[in-house]
Amino acid sequence: MKKYLYLSLIFVFKIVSAQSIVDVHTASSNVIVVVLEMSVENQDVIPSTSGWTINGTIPASIGRGSSVYDEKKYDWTVGYYEIVVRHNIYLELNHNLVNNTNYTIVSPYGTISLAFSDTEVFCESIKVNQEGYSENATGNYANFGYYGGSLGSTMFDVIPDYQVVNDSNTVITSGKLIYWGDDTDIGLATSGEHVYRIDLSNVPAGGPYHIVVNGIGRSYSFGVGNDYLRKIAEVHARGMFHQRCGIELKRPYTEYEREICHEESAFTMNTWSALGFIDVPANTEMHTVIGGYHDAGDFDRRPYHTVIPITMLSTFEAFPQNFIDRQYNIPESGNGIPDFLDEALWGVLIWENLQLNQDNWDNPDDFGGVMQGTETMAHPTYGAHRADYEDNRQYGTFEVGIKTTLEAAGMFAQASRIIEPYDSDRASDLLEKAEQAWSYIDKNYVPGTHRGAMLYAALQMYLVTAIGNDTEDAQNRYHTLFRDEVLNTIINGGTWPDQYLGGNMSATIKSSQFISYLLVSDIYTDPTINEGLLNALKFQADTGGYMGWNENDFPYAQGVTKYNGWGASTAQGRYTEDLGYMMRLSTSEEDKQHYYNQISNYANYSLGLNPQGHSYVTGLGDKQPISPAHLDSYYTKYGELPGGGTQSIIGNVPGIVIYGSTEGRSGQPYQRVITDKLYPVWDDLPGLRRWSDGWSLINGNEFTTWETMVWNVCMFGILYDASSDETVVVDEVDQVDDFNEPYNELIVYPNPSENIINISYSELEGTRVEIIDMIGKRIYREMMNQNEHLIRHSFAEGVYFLTVSKKGETLVKKFIVQ
Repeated sequence: MKKYLYLSLIFVFKIVSAQSIVDVHTASSNVIVVVLEMSVENQDVIPSTSGWTINGTIPASIGRGSSVYDEKKYDWTVGYYEIVVRHNIYLELNHNLVNNTNYTIVSPYGTISLAFSDTEVFCESIKVNQEGYSENATGNYANFGYYGGSLGSTMFDVIPDYQVVNDSNTVITSGKLIYWGDDTDIGLATSGEHVYRIDLSNVPAGGPYHIVVNGIGRSYSFGVGNDYLRKIAEVHARGMFHQRCGIELKRPYTEYEREICHEESAFTMNTWSALGFIDVPANTEMHTVIGGYHDAGDFDRRPYHTVIPITMLSTFEAFPQNFIDRQYNIPESGNGIPDFLDEALWGVLIWENLQLNQDNWDNPDDFGGVMQGTETMAHPTYGAHRADYEDNRQYGTFEVGIKTTLEAAGMFAQASRIIEPYDSDRASDLLEKAEQAWSYIDKNYVPGTHRGAMLYAALQMYLVTAIGNDTEDAQNRYHTLFRDEVLNTIINGGTWPDQYLGGNMSATIKSSQFISYLLVSDIYTDPTINEGLLNALKFQADTGGYMGWNENDFPYAQGVTKYNGWGASTAQGRYTEDLGYMMRLSTSEEDKQHYYNQISNYANYSLGLNPQGHSYVTGLGDKQPISPAHLDSYYTKYGELPGGGTQSIIGNVPGIVIYGSTEGRSGQPYQRVITDKLYPVWDDLPGLRRWSDGWSLINGNEFTTWETMVWNVCMFGILYDASSDETVVVDEVDQVDDFNEPYNELIVYPNPSENIINISYSELEGTRVEIIDMIGKRIYREMMNQNEHLIRHSFAEGVYFLTVSKKGETLVKKFIVQ
């Protein structure tokens, strides 16, 4: 795949057997980095910084940066964590590196030889998106930032030039590094570097490319364009698929296989507690409760998970054209519904199955209420359990929650509106469940509580009950409730936590909860409320939301500025939500481009354009998380099977967005075994460098589907428009014999020579019409709103398929343009 040569490395001898040299590369114009790896038994041994020479000369300075490279499961037989530590030894020369020069490094750990060439030797200080940039962004960049561990950072005496080259070493563009500024403070959101900017705005779509900084070295490879964004968006979205609960993971949908998990739960109705477990009594009746997602490395489903379908449904509603069927290779692919929407509906399904009704519960007072999730007796264990193998533990449910029921009512109603053009029966069922939920709300809601959830639920109930009469819709009870909540919590500022603070996970109002009001065009909306919401959204987007991040004040687009923890530095989708909706609503092309550029810059951070030069997403980038706290990944990483046996080693499950850097340090021993290995020590590290691999560092290497993953799924869903280059599989059918009687009345007159196709049918309204070329690229798609439709399109020569779909039937006609 990606081709690059790190170095020419020759091992001559090794003196200290507990430590081995595993890599050598560069970090600056006069800095060579030697990477030492410690054996597990010697994980606490500190390497010596004496006894080093380069071509017979003692380095001007020697520094060290240490972190955990990998961590195996806890070894109960010996009673310690099996940790692999790596130390970067920074050797500063008193002169700059010279191309085509051989540098012989003598150390207590062996003698090695580095044949230096800046076009071949890897430089760790060049930070790029290690997968690909958007070709639609107009301000793409990379950064150069040297941080030598205990040596800190330095500036260049003479700023070097750079080239962007392809795999054939053809120069695509070139320039000079531009000094961004001093970011060496030890702060919450600092890199510890003197940062230089590398302009990539003139790099065209294509790749793979890499950056060569003259006299220093080369970067990881990257690309530009939809071919790269497609992969990024797919890996993120399929990360959600791999976290599905209550489904078997199998081929042809994934090679990360396991059996079906957690099909049933007991309705134990335990009191909700974030730290609580549920011990299900023996012989308790079990109910089918599939749907939703495993929380993280463990397998519970929590009330926080309502944010997943709400965010995905609103993203789809704002950008429906970006998503298509067959996009992600999931079991629902091919059902005529965009895969992104199918995934959102899987997130809805858990709450449908947790709703009480006459078929699953015997107390009518509870009907319509939605329970708050599922849990079992204890956390599962890394290296011992998998989603489908958990020592036969049974799961129970938390009791009905009014906030959860409000959010469920809203998502049922919103999903009903969105799915209706694709599946009217599912839409009707969801609407009925929304009404049942509201019946429970009417009896149990305490005014003034859970205002964010009420705002969302009332809005979505209004949008499915509006009748199209402005006077009556203005007085709609749900509309009135929604307006009151908007005035209280958004326009008038609200009171904590019922406030709208973009990117703040604890504030109860997110833009996805009200964006539908600004998107609808055929339903009455109050002008004052509309204006107030739009102004609030624009303010959050333009001022960086709660974090107040400004692209001119920070060299990296991390977003986090105030509180860094639990994914605040890797889930950039939290900060792009408002930007995406403003891009959608803006009428100025200049403004749209501005918002798109900001989203694109944010999106580069978790894929390698960050101070550590590390991708924080499994399955993406050259330098990925090696030891995420994900129990299913243990088995595919080590080739084991739960309960015994082996399987192919294929690595970690892709699409996991780990938490990354954190401001605070946990005092838990299982986390300290990782952070104690860091050097410089924790409090001396810049904030954005307070991370290391190692699964037991839960604060850094776990994740959640609701805190990290869904946000970046939606961010890349906005950046990548799948409709522009999709591939579709069609059958070559040129007659209607196999279709039901109503299709016998459908008449299609292709006249491609005049670039016109006329479609006539007595019930054409609601029919989907598509034109697909021979390589499977969809070049036209539209839902019909009248009984005769004229398609005008400039067809190139070739063979095309015209498909007409309605009521689960599809007619395919082939035509030729000569």
